[in-house]
Amino acid sequence: MRKYSLKVLDLSRNKLTTIPKEIELLQNLEGLYLQNNQLGHLPAELFLLINLKGLHLNGNKMPPQEIAELQLKLPALKIFY
Repeated sequence: MRKYSLKVLDLSRNKLTTIPKEIELLQNLEGLYLQNNQLGHLPAELFLLINLKGLHLNGNKMPPQEIAELQLKLPALKIFY
């Protein structure tokens, strides 16, 4: 499986309803901007991004329990919701 060196990905304001599971290929990702989309949940593969430091989810339809689970699995991650 090929890994990519991308550190920041901004997918804000794209009317996204899902994030592809291939997000796990971005192992060097440190910042992920997903604000102002139409996301209702995040793929489990997001938990594999151990270098992720900032996740911006403002303006989505994320259930609070999913945010809490993500924070438990990646305690160093700062989530902006």
